[in-house]
Amino acid sequence: MEEPPGGRTKDEIRAIAFFKLGLNRNDTFADLGCGAGTVAIEASRQVKTVHAVDISPRTVAFATQAAESQGCRNIHFHTADAAEFLHGLNELDVAFVGGSKSLRAVIRELARLTVRKVVVSAVLLRTVHEAVGAMKDAGLFQEAVLVQVSRSQPLAGDIMFRPLDPVYLIAGGAREC
Repeated sequence: MEEPPGGRTKDEIRAIAFFKLGLNRNDTFADLGCGAGTVAIEASRQVKTVHAVDISPRTVAFATQAAESQGCRNIHFHTADAAEFLHGLNELDVAFVGGSKSLRAVIRELARLTVRKVVVSAVLLRTVHEAVGAMKDAGLFQEAVLVQVSRSQPLAGDIMFRPLDPVYLIAGGAREC
């Protein structure tokens, strides 16, 4: 099956996002805009329950197959608009927002659910602006972090560093640990 557009969340980005999320073993976690499923799969090893949500049936099918191949049994996949999915929930501890066409509505729902922690991943400045503004309006905003990573690769018998696309992580939450 062909990988969905947008690619996988890079290891380094997941590491920082998970540090900001401060996952606990009994958490219910949502991966909103789950894409290829890398965030949901890694979170499934650290939390009790994962909800992986994407609006694209093809993307959800890809992520489901990836999770099954890794033996993940605590991930529930949902083909839905993230805000509508959240509206049907009564409880959620932490959330990673990797993509959403209705970001402001998603953040309002996360505030309603009084999530302990949320991290929004963004590559577009427009998304950063929207996420920070919506999180401030909802009383969730704590910080925005620009992550710039370069990886080594061989060149002329030596090594060079090739940069990955920069990613912004906008972190916050309604509850303290």
